[in-house]
This record gives sequence, C-alpha cells and structure tokens, in this order.
Amino acid sequence: MNFRIFALALLVWLAAFWVAPLPASATRLPENLKKTITEKFPEVSIRLDGVLQTKKGTLFVPLIPKESKESDKPVTLSGVYPAKHPLILGFDNGWFYVKLSNLSGKLVLTLPEELSPEIRDALKANHLPPDMIVPQNMAVVPSMKGVIGELDIDVAEEQAASSEDDGDSVAESPAETSSTDGKIFVTSPATGKILILDKDFKKIAELQTDGTPGGMAVTNGRLFIADQTKNRVLIVNPEANKFDGQIDLQPGSSPKGVTAMRTGRFLYVTESAKNSVSVIELATRKVLIRTLVRPGPGRIEITPNGYLLLALNTQSSELTFISTLNQKNLGAVNVGQMPSDIVIKKNNRVAYVSNRMSNTISVIDIGQRKVVETMTTADGPTGLALSADESLLYAANAKDNSISIFDLKTHQKLEDIRLPLEVEFPGAIVLLPDGKNLLITSAATDTAAVLNTETKQFDKEPVLGFTSVNAIFVPL
Repeated sequence: MNFRIFALALLVWLAAFWVAPLPASATRLPENLKKTITEKFPEVSIRLDGVLQTKKGTLFVPLIPKESKESDKPVTLSGVYPAKHPLILGFDNGWFYVKLSNLSGKLVLTLPEELSPEIRDALKANHLPPDMIVPQNMAVVPSMKGVIGELDIDVAEEQAASSEDDGDSVAESPAETSSTDGKIFVTSPATGKILILDKDFKKIAELQTDGTPGGMAVTNGRLFIADQTKNRVLIVNPEANKFDGQIDLQPGSSPKGVTAMRTGRFLYVTESAKNSVSVIELATRKVLIRTLVRPGPGRIEITPNGYLLLALNTQSSELTFISTLNQKNLGAVNVGQMPSDIVIKKNNRVAYVSNRMSNTISVIDIGQRKVVETMTTADGPTGLALSADESLLYAANAKDNSISIFDLKTHQKLEDIRLPLEVEFPGAIVLLPDGKNLLITSAATDTAAVLNTETKQFDKEPVLGFTSVNAIFVPL
C-alpha cells in the first residue's frame, strides 16, 4: 500500500514537472544576439544559461538589462574592452558580457579600474541570469553585488580586473609592431593629393583624389583617409600604393578626423557638419551608430586601452569624451579656443590638446575629465607629438613658424626652435619609429622639414611639390 501511494505521488510530481512552464525569469538568449556572438566569436561556445565559454574554459557571464525587449533588429557588437585581452563585450541592445577574472583562487566578477563611472553604472544596472549555473568558486566584488539577484554567489574583497594577458581571450588582437620599416603618407587638402614617401623621405608615389584628403588612421593593413568635400573615407593599400575602395558617409557630413580601434573592428570618423561621430564596422564597411557631439568635431583619438574616444570640438572650444563601450557621449570639457590636435599618453590617464587661438596646450586628466594645467606656447599651436619615452612634448606653432619643446614632468617649456625659411605654417608633426626624426608638414609651402630631436638640427628638407597638412607613418 505504501508503495502504491509513493508511486502515485511520483506520477503526480512528474506530471507537474513536465507540464509546468519555465519560470518567467528563465534566461533565453535573443536570437539576434546569439547570431552576432556566433559570427563575431565562432570559436566560443554559448552555454544553455547564456554564459560564453572559450576553448580553454574562460567564462564570460552575461549582464542583462532589466527591461530587455525582443526585437527583430540585428544586434551590433558595440565594443570590446580593452582592445587587447578583452574583459568586457558590449552590445547595442544593452547586454554586456564580463570576463570572470581568476583572482586569489576565485573566479571573480569585477571591472577594470580605468572604466568610466557612466559605464560602471550601466553595468551595475544590469543583472546576471536568474537561472545561471554558478561556476564553482565564483565570487562578485562588493561594488557589483547588485547584479547577483537571488543567485547563491559569494562576495569577495574589492579588487580590479587586470587586462594583462592570461593566455586566453575571446578576441584576437593584431600583433603590435615596432618595425621601423614602412612608408610615410602625407595629405594635401589644397591639391587633393596624397604623397607617399619612404622612410628616408624620398618620394615613392602620388595618389590623386578629386576631393580634400585630411585626417588618417591605419589598421588591418589598410590606411583610411577622411575626404571632407566628398563625404567619404578613402581606403588605401599601403603596400601596393593604390586605392582599395571607399566608405560613403551621409551627404553633407564633412568628415575630418579618423581613428581606429586597435583590434581593427571599428573605425571612428568625425562628421564636422553633422556634429556627430560615426562608428564604422570595417568587416562590412557600414556605419553602425552615430553619436551626437558638440559643434564642429575635428581631430579624434582613442585611448590605448580602447575605452574612450576623445574628440576635439573646434567651434565650441571643447573636448568631448565618448565611451566605446556603448558609443554614449559622456560629456565635454572646455579647453582653449580652436583646439587643433590631441595626443594621449600610453598610460591612458593624460591627454594634451593644442589650442590654436589661445596659444596654449591643455593638460587633460582623462579619468577626472578635466583640465588640470595649461601650458603657454608660441603663436598658433597646431600639431603635437610625444617623444618616444613620453618625457617631452613637441608642439608646432603655425604663426610663429617654430617648434616648442616641453618637459612633461614640470610642464615647463624648454625651448623654441625656429623652422627653416622654406617651411611655413607647420601643421602635423610626426615622430618616426626611430624615435629621433620628427617630420613637420607645411601648409604654406611645398617643402617639409625633418628635425633631428637629438641634435635639434634640421637634417633634411624634403621637397614635396605641394602644400601639406597631415602625415602618418604606416608600418609594413
């Protein structure tokens, strides 16, 4: 009799189990997100609970927005952070994936120290899947415990994630090169030409456009050049010295500045007439997102860790900060009048902005997003370059026809070096990989100059044949 009662109870339990619906909170990875993950990271497996697992077993746990809505719209990978050895993946539907860091014998959900407050808040506002299979020894730092929900997860001591290579990653970054072999590309907006020089500053070739080539960036073996009047980005094969297509932008956008994610996934272009920064997926050569910024965006740079874009707003005399995690405008800081160029230190903490009409250079604390000091230059500062060891800053002064050198420990100007008579109105300055030669363009003459930074003498004055503004060294 007892057996019959037990059997009946078991049947009732089994029936309830099979007919009961899944909990309303059960995780179901959106199909469009799953498709994007599969396409972008084909060697990563997606577990039933939505967690990503690499071949070596590294886990990336999902953080889901509280109001996650189904949509047929394709989901875009909006960021991989940092660019090298990623810790966070961001998607434009609000989902994030965060790598569990192996810290003190535990798999810890934590964030990198340099992450902006806005992105931290966005991550904290999300939550882990309520039905996630919690990995053994998983823990969450106190600042992120709000994402746990009802899961049984330990809270560990507060510690930051490290982006140092642990031998496993979801994204393979291109190897960095310190090769001194390469070519120099120089743009001449006035003539529509692109000049190609060898490392000894001898002319190799000339490319003619029917537009106004300006800002340049190199990634994935291709050179990308903003063409302001034709509303496009030109693509050049630097080895073959020829064009390799173009990326068309919206009519009347007037692109000026361009920079690239180090992984080669995304290109960022300032559209000066539309007051926006466009994000281009290089695999498809399509614009994915546009971020509105303050008036007149021009030069743009990305921090070495890939977290932030810094865009100069020429008309409003501001510097705009954009998160590459979700392409959100994080705000702007006032600098001097007509900001012209920007360089960022390798530590991701400090940037320098030349202000052409104020005759100053603004020292920017990137973490605090504020100007912490102002250095006085000669008349009309334009191009900037850091020395190889980043102890010195070189600034071209357009109206004074000189190069100022600053000590970055004291922020004091060491000296001004007059340019040769054949060079007037210097624009860009580029320190070559040898760490010694500084190339200086000339917006008013057909001759450039090469400063030997060791002797402080001009060793060469290459005749280009036309005026020049921007220059870049492309390693091969």
